[in-house]
Amino acid sequence: MRLPMRKSQKLKRYDDGPIYLTKEGILKLKRKIACLEREMPEAVSEVTRTAEMGDLSENAAYTAAKYKMRRMQNSLLASKERLKQVVEIGGENTTGRVELGSTVEVEVNGKIKSFYIVGPREADPFKGKVSHKSPLGNALLGCEVGEHTKVKTAAGIVRYTIKNII
Repeated sequence: MRLPMRKSQKLKRYDDGPIYLTKEGILKLKRKIACLEREMPEAVSEVTRTAEMGDLSENAAYTAAKYKMRRMQNSLLASKERLKQVVEIGGENTTGRVELGSTVEVEVNGKIKSFYIVGPREADPFKGKVSHKSPLGNALLGCEVGEHTKVKTAAGIVRYTIKNII
C-alpha cells in the first residue's frame, strides 16, 4: 500500500539519489534527530493533557498540540530517512581534480575567490558553499589546476581559472 504524499512533501524532495553531506552536515542532522527525540515525549504529554480538557471538536489547544506533535513526528521520520541515504563527502583529494568536498580557489575578473563544493542541501553561496548541481559547481567539477571554465550567468559569460584545489 502506498501512502499519500502531501503537496509540501513533493515540493521539498530533491531527488531519490544519495544525499551528499559533509561531516558537519551529518553531525547537524544527528543533533536535530536527538533534539526531536528528546522533545517528543513532552509533545505527546501535551496532547494528552489538552485532550482531557473536554470537547475535542472545539478545543483549540488540543488541535495546536496535535499539529505540533505531527510536525515533529514527520520531521523526525524524514530526518531518519535522510540519514539512511547520506553519503559523506570531504576528506583528502587524491585525484588532483575538483570533486565533491573540494575547496577550490579560482580567479575571476582579477580576484581570487574560494568555493567549497557540497551537495544541494548544504549549499550557501554567501558562505562560499556551492552545490555540485549549480551551474558554477557543475562547471568546476572535474577541472584541474590551471584549467579554465566558463559559466553562463545573467550578466553574461564569466570565465574562471582554477588556481588551487584543497
